[in-house]
Amino acid sequence: MLDQINAQAEAEEQAIAIARRFRKDPLGFVQWAFTWGRAGTPLAHHEGPEPWQTELLAGLRDDLVAGRSPLRVAVASGHGVGKSALVAWLVLWALATQPGCAPALRKSLWRRPTRHRSSAIPRSAGRWDRERRPES
Repeated sequence: MLDQINAQAEAEEQAIAIARRFRKDPLGFVQWAFTWGRAGTPLAHHEGPEPWQTELLAGLRDDLVAGRSPLRVAVASGHGVGKSALVAWLVLWALATQPGCAPALRKSLWRRPTRHRSSAIPRSAGRWDRERRPES
């Protein structure tokens, strides 16, 4: 029993450390959290986000660090270039680093992050499971 309590406390401390480290750095979170280039994973043949995704995530990071709150971003592109993946990464980043954001998610946003979380490393740290799934 004590081992379970200690393990839970350690997991919570890890989650807090992740939230502090990446609170204003979605690009750093995406680079850290996913299995980029790791053999046997869905991202084995990818070294990181696409350049346009990196640019957008870096811009968001820069705005957050500067205290600006970006409200809207429009991305015009073709089919299958990674727009949905980018949204999924941002949702997972927000869940892991922004306390209180889970209620803002709607059912329609949940399916894509669930698909991408299988490629993420810190499953327990972010607690991205059905128990935290937002109510409709």
